[in-house]
Amino acid sequence: MAKKITVKTRLMMSVVITFVAMIMMLFFFNYSISSLQRLYLGLELNEHVENVILKLRKDEKDFITIKDKKYLGQFETKFIELEKSVDEFEIILDDVGIKTDELKILKKLLASYRDLFHQLVEIQEEIGLDSDSGLTGTLRASVHRVEEVLEIKKDLRLTNNLLMLRRYEKDFILRSDLKYLELFKTEIAKFKINLIRNRDLEQRENKKLSLLIESYKQDFLNLADGNRKKGLTYNKGILGELRKVSHESEEILEKLETKIHDALTQNISAKRANATVISVVFIIAFALFNSAVMLRSILVDWSRQSLIEIKKSKPKGRET
Repeated sequence: MAKKITVKTRLMMSVVITFVAMIMMLFFFNYSISSLQRLYLGLELNEHVENVILKLRKDEKDFITIKDKKYLGQFETKFIELEKSVDEFEIILDDVGIKTDELKILKKLLASYRDLFHQLVEIQEEIGLDSDSGLTGTLRASVHRVEEVLEIKKDLRLTNNLLMLRRYEKDFILRSDLKYLELFKTEIAKFKINLIRNRDLEQRENKKLSLLIESYKQDFLNLADGNRKKGLTYNKGILGELRKVSHESEEILEKLETKIHDALTQNISAKRANATVISVVFIIAFALFNSAVMLRSILVDWSRQSLIEIKKSKPKGRET
């Protein structure tokens, strides 16, 4: 015959079921928290990558302004840090199930940005890091040789031509406007015409000055070409390409940030729904268990009562 389940036994079974349910809930919430932590870490890395790129842009602008190669070293140090952060960022996004196609494009853009910055440094070295180096130094030496000859000969017309050439040279360097290059070429032609018409210079001196002014012209054209490659404005040349790559990188990071925020919203909503379902299932299971235990207890009591009544209804044996 089935034994009646005591109150103590029922309490013990309830405690066990509750404990198991709590363990399951704990595992679920740990998993949920871990997933959310990875997403928040992804946001932090996205912001960190963006900040490092801004620091790289600062090194770029400082180099353009100050023309000191120390900024190349600083750029490289930050870029190595950036590469590590991007790799970690990619792992995080992969862990949380976010496609990393944009991040692969970002890696290519950053590699291109690094290469362009090296090109910028190289072209600036070619142009000159100061007034005495590169094409700038060569140009300066060329015009000084012309000035030395004219200072001796005291030719007013040629001296005025040279002053105009120096003015257009400096205007081009300061304003980066190609119209000064054309004005320079026109003034060079005038200088040569006046040199040919000059009767005060000996043939040897005339020839020497002609060679010097041609050398000056070529050095200036080389300098202008170097500046054109570098970029006469921030939208042209290497400077323009650097700016374009930088903006494309920023756009990709914005897209990734939006993706992570969307994933966070979906993740939180899903976790709330799952928690609700688990809680409802637990309540229903607990209620069913208690109902089953109570029903069994009732059936046992009913069976015992029935047996007692059956025994009572049996006739007693005759007395002797």
